[in-house]
Amino acid sequence: MKDKKILIIGGTGALGKTLIQRYQNNNTILILSRDEHKQVFLQKENWVKNSVRFRIGDVKDSASLQNCIGDFKPDVIINAAAIKHVPICEINPFESVNVNIIGHQNLIQAVKWSNHRIEALIFVSTDKASKPINVYGMSKAISERLYVEFANQQNNI
Repeated sequence: MKDKKILIIGGTGALGKTLIQRYQNNNTILILSRDEHKQVFLQKENWVKNSVRFRIGDVKDSASLQNCIGDFKPDVIINAAAIKHVPICEINPFESVNVNIIGHQNLIQAVKWSNHRIEALIFVSTDKASKPINVYGMSKAISERLYVEFANQQNNI
């Protein structure tokens, strides 16, 4: 990707940092994350360039997503936000559903409501969703279905 405005949701995690390193040279990046501490830490890293901006927000808050998309007007959105650790999901199933399912639906809805044309909406999933046996895998499998259905609706318009 080159000369794009890229919104990375959950961009302060391991995958987010990799995406920043990969795309910051030729693009403008906005990181949306609920983790203030990680944002401050990343801003101090000398490898993070001025093309990277940061904003506090949460996929569980649909208004936060709508405002972010409306203000930044991204060309590409990458959603890397998730509760990813299987044991954490097992002991926090409600929060896992809120982030890993409701959060994705909030994003899809914000994209639908946006007046701005978004070229690509990228969802990060996992192999654990193919035959899920735990809360994490089940929540990711459901969120995959949300994106598939959204894509099918877009193709029918």
